[in-house]
Amino acid sequence: MSTISKCLLVLNGPPTAGKTSVAQELFQSDERIFLASRDLLKRMISHYRNDDLQTVALSYHLTLDLAEDALARNYSVVVDQGFFSQNGGEKLGRELLERASSIAKTHQVKFFLVNIEAPDDILLERFRSRVRKANEEKTPISLTDEDEFKKRISFYKKYKHYADATFRSDVLSPKEIANEIVALVRKNNIDVKN
Repeated sequence: MSTISKCLLVLNGPPTAGKTSVAQELFQSDERIFLASRDLLKRMISHYRNDDLQTVALSYHLTLDLAEDALARNYSVVVDQGFFSQNGGEKLGRELLERASSIAKTHQVKFFLVNIEAPDDILLERFRSRVRKANEEKTPISLTDEDEFKKRISFYKKYKHYADATFRSDVLSPKEIANEIVALVRKNNIDVKN
């Protein structure tokens, strides 16, 4: 039995907030959920660089292309990274949000935007832990500069979009947030046909 009705769900939030962990929980909960991982695509395209606007935009658009194809194939879609990018700017974020909304409307599904957040000190500690682990395992990651990380948190706060719900990952586990999202979708997934 399906966990959630067919929809397009975008998880938004600052780096290290837990978007990927929540997306994985949702993905594992239902075989009819497609995880359109912008996080994975940006790494495949950019070789862990975040400094090129064309690469940033391409990774977002390819993610939405995958989402649209999955909706056409009757999957629910979870996008693991919202539409804000310090390197893409506010204009790109608005364009992508409009495109996602249009895709949902075309496929007659509800579009949900959910913010996942945590206090700055917790985000920073998660970031430091992520960098330490990557260094120990000699694994590349896209962001290692602490000052840049702090700028991204500030950018997120300044340009974050209206969301259907906001959850704190320092209060709830990824599984608990996923369960809350499922309840939100079930409660609000009304008929959106034209």
